[in-house]
Amino acid sequence: MKAGSVTLPDSPECSHTPAAGFVRGEAMEIELGTSRSDYKKVTLHYRHVNQAEFWQKVEMKREGEKYMGEIPAEYTDSRYPLSYYFTIDTGEPKIIIYPGLDENLSNMPYYTVRQEK
Repeated sequence: MKAGSVTLPDSPECSHTPAAGFVRGEAMEIELGTSRSDYKKVTLHYRHVNQAEFWQKVEMKREGEKYMGEIPAEYTDSRYPLSYYFTIDTGEPKIIIYPGLDENLSNMPYYTVRQEK
């Protein structure tokens, strides 16, 4: 897919519904659904919504038709909302970022979740 002068990667065959919120000080489970069994690795990247911080990452574990990952309780114990995205190693010489940018390059290429009240 091509948008202007930017070539976008193919969209992965997966789905994700972000949580409505997270509970401060409790682990947050993240699920990425896919019927593909040939992905080499799926990684969850996360950080507080604080540009001064580095992204953390954890390899997700395959369970049937989904990959499961977790943001640790110690990390959710913060006043900041959380942002996260996925990288998918398809075994080809490229990595797909999900959700990534759309054809208009106008969407958020990650998910943001706020603390539940």
